[in-house]
Amino acid sequence: MRARRRTRLVLLAALLPALGAALWQTKAGRWAEQAVELARAERGPSGHRGDARTAAGLPRLIAHAGGAAGGTAYSNSLEALEENYARGLRAFEVDLEWTRDGRLVLVHDWDFRFRLLFPAAGAGVPTRDGFLGLPMAGGLTPLDLDGLAAWLDGHPDALVVTDVKRDNLRALERIAADHARLRDRIIPQIYAFDEYGPVRALGFRSILLTLYRRPYFDGLVVRFARGRDLAGVVMDSGRAAGGLAGRLASGGVPVFVHTVNDAAERRRLEAAGAYGIMTDTLAEGGP
Repeated sequence: MRARRRTRLVLLAALLPALGAALWQTKAGRWAEQAVELARAERGPSGHRGDARTAAGLPRLIAHAGGAAGGTAYSNSLEALEENYARGLRAFEVDLEWTRDGRLVLVHDWDFRFRLLFPAAGAGVPTRDGFLGLPMAGGLTPLDLDGLAAWLDGHPDALVVTDVKRDNLRALERIAADHARLRDRIIPQIYAFDEYGPVRALGFRSILLTLYRRPYFDGLVVRFARGRDLAGVVMDSGRAAGGLAGRLASGGVPVFVHTVNDAAERRRLEAAGAYGIMTDTLAEGGP
């Protein structure tokens, strides 16, 4: 028994250097790939300081997926916008997805959240009219892009942050073409360094880089953010508390953290350098 254990330990000790080298090479390869992407993005426009909404112009609280409506999160519904506007919030992150007939509607995804919030939905992705005609849990009202634009017209001090998980650039092109008058009130999230130039070219003044889909190295994020005219960088609480929020804040880049529903956690993140949060339930003046 002891001999076998000793043999396993010897084999493990022999393998560790090789495993460490493989991991280092993988990390180095990812860094090199991201650095090339950053260099490519740096050849594009940087914007002009003061052009975008910065920390002075963005609310510290952004209602996540429109904010909770009657206790239901992730709904992106008309009632979510109305309820959280009434609670004093003025910035609303919304999820946009493509329907089967190529229209944009407000839904977090076509999988778990869609089935949960639209229990009568059939299989597959619906058309725009099919989506809007589906009964929504809790009597909530679904919206498409045109409905969101109409709501913004009726609430001239509200801002919208977009989260488009598929074909982000195509969605922003559609928004810019169909609702150009709202470009100054719509803040796109981009998911990659090289999306910045095309999105600025569409006429959007304020852009957020979000990190939840690309594991960019902290140093590259800092370099990119300080060289671009960003409205801010969005990240999870682990990355923010791990030092990235402080590094960005020291260079004047606002940091927003998702998704925070605890006031004490919000204070801890702000102490770590976060400017604001995305939240389902918190409101200014709350506990």
